[in-house]
Parts: sequence; C-alpha cells; structure tokens
Amino acid sequence: ARPAVTSAADGIAEAYLALASTLRQQNAESAQAMIRLALDMRPNFTAARIVLSDIEAAAKQPAGALAALADIPADDPLGPLIDLRRAALLGESDRAPTAAELLAKLSREHPDRPEPRAQLGDLLRKQEKYADAAAAYSDAIGKLGTPSRANWPLFYARGIALERAGEWPKAEADLKYALELAPDQSSILNYLAYSWAERREHLDEAHAMLERAMAARPNEGAYIDSFGWTLLQQGDVEGALKQLERAVELEPEDPAINEHLGDALAAAHRTREAEFQWQRALNLKPDAAELKRLHDKLAAPPAPVPVSVPK
Repeated sequence: ARPAVTSAADGIAEAYLALASTLRQQNAESAQAMIRLALDMRPNFTAARIVLSDIEAAAKQPAGALAALADIPADDPLGPLIDLRRAALLGESDRAPTAAELLAKLSREHPDRPEPRAQLGDLLRKQEKYADAAAAYSDAIGKLGTPSRANWPLFYARGIALERAGEWPKAEADLKYALELAPDQSSILNYLAYSWAERREHLDEAHAMLERAMAARPNEGAYIDSFGWTLLQQGDVEGALKQLERAVELEPEDPAINEHLGDALAAAHRTREAEFQWQRALNLKPDAAELKRLHDKLAAPPAPVPVSVPK
C-alpha cells in the first residue's frame, strides 16, 4: 500500500493535524488554525477535513461543518461514511429533504448496510414522523443478521419511535429486547421504567431499574425525574418531592421536570406552590401535549395522586 506520508509537506500536515487533535478540547480556535495550516500543506487531506468538520459541528455550526467536507471527492475511500456525516449535518441545518435524498441514495448503493436506514430513522424521529421512523429502523434491523450487544441502539430507537406513535406493546417489546442486549445501559433502564410509571404499571420493577440507572449516572436530571415520578405513582409523596426538587435543580429549564414537581406539590396539598411550578413550566417552551396539560392543571388543579397497590 502507498504510505500516507509521501513528502515533507505531507509530514508537516500530519504533524499539524496531530497537534490540532490534541488542542481541540481545550482550544477549538487554535485547533482550527492548525488544521487550516495542514490543509494549506496538503489540500486533499481527508482526515483533516473530517476533524475540522467535527469541530464546526461541536460549535453548533452545521453550515461550517458541511463546508469543511465539501471538497472531499466522491471516490474517496471514506466516501460513504462522509456522506452519512453530510446527511446528519443537513438534517441539523433544517435541510431534511436533502438529507433524506442522500440517505436514500446511500441505501441503494449499499443495499446490505443498516447505517443509512438507521440514520433515516433518526431524521424522521427528529421530525416527529414516528411511524415512518419506526419503519426505517425496521429496515435497518432487517440488515443485521443476528443482533449483538452493539445493536441495542437500533432497538432502543425503534422502541422510542413506536411508543411515540402509540404502539406501546411493540415499543415495550423493543425496549425489553434492547435491555436484554445491553442490561447495563442506563438510557434503556430509564426510558422503559419511566414509560411503565406513566402507565402505572410494574412500579416496583421500574423503581429498581431507576435505582440502577442513577447508580450509573447519579447526576442525570432526567433519571432523577423519572425516579421521583415513579415514587409519586407509588404514593411516596415526600420521597417524590425530594427527588423532583433535585431534578429541577439539575435541569431547571426542562418543562416536563418542572411540571412533575408541580404535580408532586399538588399531591402534598401545596396548591399555590404547585401552580407556581406549572406556570414556570409554561414559560419553558413545552411541547403541544405538555402545553395542554399545563393549561388544564392551572384551570382546575388535579386531585392528589392516589397510593398504588403493588402488583
């Protein structure tokens, strides 16, 4: 094989890229300067363009990230991976139709690969086209053969899409299977347990699963919120308040967590504080379903949550 470094200029470019990779976490601006020097020395240096694109993306500059990839030729050995990256950036740039076209092209060119189909599922889920997203994930899963631990994100993602599409039994099966593939994944533990708590099902099991998730990530506000919400469904109002107050401290701008704290305050008969919390949640850009619930609660505060009888 031809060596990567074929001249002194190539060697200097490699050195600049190595320095940029070291600097990117501490000083992105200096890292970008190093990469541009590398590209001055070696304009066709694909690795440098990828790192530059990653830095731009991390800075929430998808247009700059796309521009960094623009001059990479279509026949580059990394071409399919770069196109996947382009599609993701197009989606982040509110150019979803173009992203979908690129992913469809990749699916045709690589009919046995799950990645373009999985990424299409992610794109559709972001657009809240949950049934279509689930179908795309199913296409990707069909390309897997025998699933392994590494494939848990696909079943997890399809489970989320199915749950949002109102297909709970199928969603539950996917989430359970994802957990079977990766029993220690805190994100699966949290999503499945919270979904059960929302339905007031399997509360003791949900409680135990969330304790495991919080042991893995003790300062994750979403997990603490799920745990507090589960405690509330179990009738432990004081325990729920303690957890939900901490969740709000960690995620003060999350409307759902603020709403949950309001619900716990209402269950504790602290109506004025509950109304304050619901009003706060209203000011945090809730989604349409949350908005309706909050207006309904403020118009007529709900009755306290009853104590559940474990099943």
